[in-house]
Order: sequence, then structure tokens, then C-alpha cells
Amino acid sequence: MRIFLAGVSCVGKSTIGAKLAELLACPFFDLDIEVERFFNTPIECLRQSCLTAHEFSLAAAQALKHVLARGDSRDCVIALPPSGLVGGYWKVVGKAQDASIMGWYYYLDNKLRFPFKARCRSVRPISMLKAGEQVEVVGMAPEDECESEMFVWIVRDAGRIAVPLAQLRPLSKDRDTQEAVGD
Repeated sequence: MRIFLAGVSCVGKSTIGAKLAELLACPFFDLDIEVERFFNTPIECLRQSCLTAHEFSLAAAQALKHVLARGDSRDCVIALPPSGLVGGYWKVVGKAQDASIMGWYYYLDNKLRFPFKARCRSVRPISMLKAGEQVEVVGMAPEDECESEMFVWIVRDAGRIAVPLAQLRPLSKDRDTQEAVGD
């Protein structure tokens, strides 16, 4: 079994992950360290060489793919970066044979307090949203649309359209919604 730990920076994913791996007698991988090893460069240099955070996550996902291909990673604990279950990472995790992607979907569906206002934080080629645009988020997109990345419904032209959750920053003061989107 693979256990993926994701969350905001400096909350103890690496500390907890190392302890959990010790208790389970399995390997622990800190993806930031694995990215540096894979590219043979400090992670900040790699971040600076990428034009966008999305481009960085796609590059760093190569390191995750490399870790998951290792024989000693079949049963392990992996600490992911703050953007751990979105973009490039999400696609790699989703292709891992025993990953439970839909657990994240149900977590978000239960934790997010719909409807809520959000602002587009970045432009994505797969989305019609413009940076800074404010939208109303009304629910999770269908499960089958969230197999590689989490999508949410927004209100648009008297209808709904699904957009990547990672593209949005909630304006809601609801603590659960803020926490879930931050995760």
C-alpha cells in the first residue's frame, strides 16, 4: 500500500511521514528531496527555471513517477508538496496501481461548503477562466471527470461548466472550504 501525504507547507508531512513509515516498516520518500535527486539541482533552481507553477508540477511529477517505478516503493509513505494532488502529480498518482484517487474526491465533496465565491488564480489552457475573474462554485463535477484532477462546477451564462479546482482561490471565510482547497 502506498500512502500519500499532502498539505500546506511546514505542517509536518515529512516528520509524520517518516514516523509513519518507521511504524509500518516501509520506505519513506520526501518528494522535494526526490525532485532534487532526480534533476540533480536544488528545488528552488528548478522552480525558477519553470515559467509557471503548473509547469513546475509537471516537471517534478517526473521524479514522482521515477519513485513509483522503484521496486522499494510498492509499500511506502510519500510526502508530497503543497500542490501534491493536483496537476502533474495527480496524473502520476492516479496511474499508480493501488492509489485511491476517489478518496480525495469524496473528502472535497464533504468538506467544501457550496456554494462559495472564488477567484481565478491562474490561466490554464483547459479552462476559459481569466486570471482574477470571480466565479461562484456550486458543486463538485461528476466523479468520472475527476480521475486525473479535481474539477468543480461554476455558474456560467445561466448554466454550469466544470473548471479545475486548483485554478481557484476561495473567497469564502468558511474555514473548512479554505482548508480543503488549500490541501
